[in-house]
Amino acid sequence: MITDRDISDVERALILIQKMQADGTLTDGERTEFFAGLWGCYNVSDLNRVESKVEELSAALTASGYPNAVNTHVWAAGDILTDAEVMRYLGNISALRAAYYAKTDTPDTPDMSRWIDYVAANDIERILVDIAELIAAKNASSAISGTFYSGARRALPIGRD
Repeated sequence: MITDRDISDVERALILIQKMQADGTLTDGERTEFFAGLWGCYNVSDLNRVESKVEELSAALTASGYPNAVNTHVWAAGDILTDAEVMRYLGNISALRAAYYAKTDTPDTPDMSRWIDYVAANDIERILVDIAELIAAKNASSAISGTFYSGARRALPIGRD
């Protein structure tokens, strides 16, 4: 997940896009950079990375007793991102955030008006990272929480003076 995009990523993407629009030529290095997936742009690979993580976390939460309803999509080059798709996409993030706990510094789900700026893109992926970390912590702690003895017929000694 990418959670550290910044304005310089956006500025670099704009430079390369403007260069492509002006004369259609990029150096080999710029071409490699451009097609590797610029952090300053939101593209099919970003959408699919988030959709895939949403599906993974949804399944993990449901299996742990935290049901949720998400509706994911696999994106292909040329797909059109409509307002309805953006609402579904953000709705998935909200559904996961609401189905489980959140850290005190976990960002709110971006709203429709600002969902595509680099800060919102970071926030979307930060929410998913935080949920994944909380699930991992829950799974790691259950082995040491005393559940081995839960319901056991063996009496545990009580300290005596």
